[in-house]
Order: sequence, then C-alpha cells, then structure tokens
Amino acid sequence: MNHLTSKDSFEEVYEFNKVEELFNTFAHWNDDLNLEGFIFRGHGKEKYKLIPNSLREDNKEDLWKISPLKKDKYPHETEEAQINVEYSILREFYKHSDFKGLKVPVSKHLRENLHKKLSYDHVNRFNIDKWIQDDLLEITSLAQHYGIPTRLLDWTYDPYIAFYFAFHDAIKTEGKLSENLVIFALNKEYLSIFRKLGMNIQFITPHYSENPNLSAQKGLFIHYNKTSIEKGNKEKRCIPIDRTPLDEFIKNKFDNLNNKTFKTLFLKKFIIPCSEAKKGCQILDKMGYDSGNVFPGYSGIAKFILEKHKYK
Repeated sequence: MNHLTSKDSFEEVYEFNKVEELFNTFAHWNDDLNLEGFIFRGHGKEKYKLIPNSLREDNKEDLWKISPLKKDKYPHETEEAQINVEYSILREFYKHSDFKGLKVPVSKHLRENLHKKLSYDHVNRFNIDKWIQDDLLEITSLAQHYGIPTRLLDWTYDPYIAFYFAFHDAIKTEGKLSENLVIFALNKEYLSIFRKLGMNIQFITPHYSENPNLSAQKGLFIHYNKTSIEKGNKEKRCIPIDRTPLDEFIKNKFDNLNNKTFKTLFLKKFIIPCSEAKKGCQILDKMGYDSGNVFPGYSGIAKFILEKHKYK
C-alpha cells in the first residue's frame, strides 16, 4: 500500500512507518508505483539537502583545509575563488593518481603544467567560460566516487543501492532515531527532455570498466547549475557562490516555464523513520545488497564484517 501524503505537479511525497511497507512499494510485482525512467539517491537524514559536497555550507572550511591554496589569497566567497579551490583539489587527486601509475582520463587542462607543484589560478589561466569543463568531467566523476568533494551529485539506477546508503548512514545517527531518512527518485527521462528548454542539467555515467565499485552500485552523476563566467568580465567572476539544492533548482526552472503542457512530475520522496534502518539493512543483506557486494573486493568484505554487528 502506497502512503501518499502530498502531491503537486512537481513532486510526490510518500511516508511509511515500517520498512517492509517501503520494500513492498518498490517490489517488482507492485504496479501501483511507476518508476520507469527514474534514478535514486538515499539520505540518512531527511533534513540533508540535495547539495554537492563542495557546495555544502558546513563543508566550506574543510574544503580550504584540504586544498593546497591559501585562503587569504581569496578573502571573499566568490565563484572565482570556489572554482579555483575545487580545481586545486581535483588537480591534486589527478596528479598523485598519475604519479602512482593509476589510470587517469586524458585532460588538457590537468596535463598542462602538471610538473609544477601548484597550478591554481584556473579561471584566469585558461580564461574559462564555464565550470566544470567537459574534459574534466570524467576525472571529476572518478574523484567524487572516491570521496573528493566536487560539484557532482551521486545517483544510482538501482533503488536498493539508494536504500543501502540511506540505511547505513541513518544507523550512524544513534540516539536520534526519532528522525527520518529519505529516498529520492528523480525522473531523468523528463529532465533529459527539459534540458532543451534550458534546465541546464547534465547526466554523467563514467566508464564502469574502470571502476568496479561504480559498476556494482550502478552509479551515475548529476551536474547542474553549471557556472558560466564571461571571459574578460571581472565583475561576473565576483558573483556569490550559488549553493541552491538540486530540487529547488529544478523547481525554480519548472515554475518559470511558460508552456504549461510541459509541466509534469519530476521528483518522488519516500520517508521512513531512522529507527527502521537496522531492519532495512537486514533485509538488504538477504537480497544480496550487503557491503561485500556494494563494494566489491577485500575492502567491501572487511566493511561487511566490521559493521554488521551494528544492525544484527
């Protein structure tokens, strides 16, 4: 039984008390919920917003700590400073991966001056007109998957992978079991059509053969609200950092569309109490969605052994 609690022309919200109800809703034999063309993402807390790691307000100080750049060189929070700090971290990931003999995607922007210790003034040096540039998307996806903060948002084609991350993250919130977790379902087919109407969203699916974790997780990434910087326009570079969440970004574009016939459902949200997360992990284990399968290899097996006591 679907527990639909609210609906408008942009999104539907479903709320459940028991995790079994959530699994029954997503079961293959349940025809009540049409999720064809949707992709999924799970949050261990409902209050977490759909904002990429590098743009989260609570991450901005850590971003500068892991960057080789000095914050006093960029005293103000502008898009130019944000791009340069993101680029510097991405360059560090690329450079060290390359030096260790790991395969990295070809990128003109990153190969140039790779011998230098620092190459930080990305905006001025390449006179860029957008961020992220196309030849950086592959390496940005790789870095994002391994925990480097970027402007990409992780999604999956498999809803149970989204369940896995939401449940395991929720278990970390011990003592706060009165909170809710949430599963997002986003209609990528509709959004792909709306790109032609200026939705400005890009879907990125890296080569699975190069990343067994990403393959197991059926992952893809979303890049939205791409920053445009007018060449030679210094004032444009001083604009404030845009930290708009993905759902608000889509909603704003959606509300501004003049042609009402294009208005249709983009987003579904499924909400359950965090107290149901442990039982959810037990069900996922039986379905083959344990850490050893979600993270193939020795690290995934170790993760499974070390963490299973938290929900058994």
